[in-house]
Amino acid sequence: MRGNDAPVYIVREGGSDHFDLGAQGRNACSALADTGGARTAARTVEDAAVKAIYGLYSDPESAQHAVESLRRAGVGDQSITVMASQPYEEYEFSQRYQQTWLFWIAAAGGALGLGVGVTLAYLTETLRPLVTGGMPIVAWWPNIIIMFELMMMGSILATVVSLLVMTELPTFRSGIYDPEISQGKILVAVENPAEEELSALERTFKSSGIAEVKRV
Repeated sequence: MRGNDAPVYIVREGGSDHFDLGAQGRNACSALADTGGARTAARTVEDAAVKAIYGLYSDPESAQHAVESLRRAGVGDQSITVMASQPYEEYEFSQRYQQTWLFWIAAAGGALGLGVGVTLAYLTETLRPLVTGGMPIVAWWPNIIIMFELMMMGSILATVVSLLVMTELPTFRSGIYDPEISQGKILVAVENPAEEELSALERTFKSSGIAEVKRV
């Protein structure tokens, strides 16, 4: 049977569509290898985790309807992402994000900087006293400049650091994006959905008026 004798070739040719016995004009081992590779690739695609499922909407009314439909389907606000090329402040989906403490953090940073400025100016003038000819050692009017500068520096640093923490920057994760956003589309996505929820989410998206639902 070595060398693909005639009987073996006939069996291979007759069973070319069954049980990976081979294809007409090819060796059985090649067909088996190709089939196995295709199955491995299919399993790889199926096993890959879906990072997000999303739809693209042409107007903010449809996007708002999609957000409300996802909520009714049991999706939490923390899992819903909305991206647009311009703000839509009159719609609820652009105002649903949690209020931040950025104002109070900036104020606290400014107060801390002011305290540092007062302390620095006072200690500098009292620890190294100069002959002032009867004038007060601590001159508050000139110290206002130092106090103001350190107050602003404290407020700015607190704001920048808090903003980086709240926005999770810098990040090395690839975010959700679609080129059609720059053309005026509004993206509504559900991030990190469970595998068993994908079909239901796809139906929810399609019920909100779009024909194509994308996955990344």
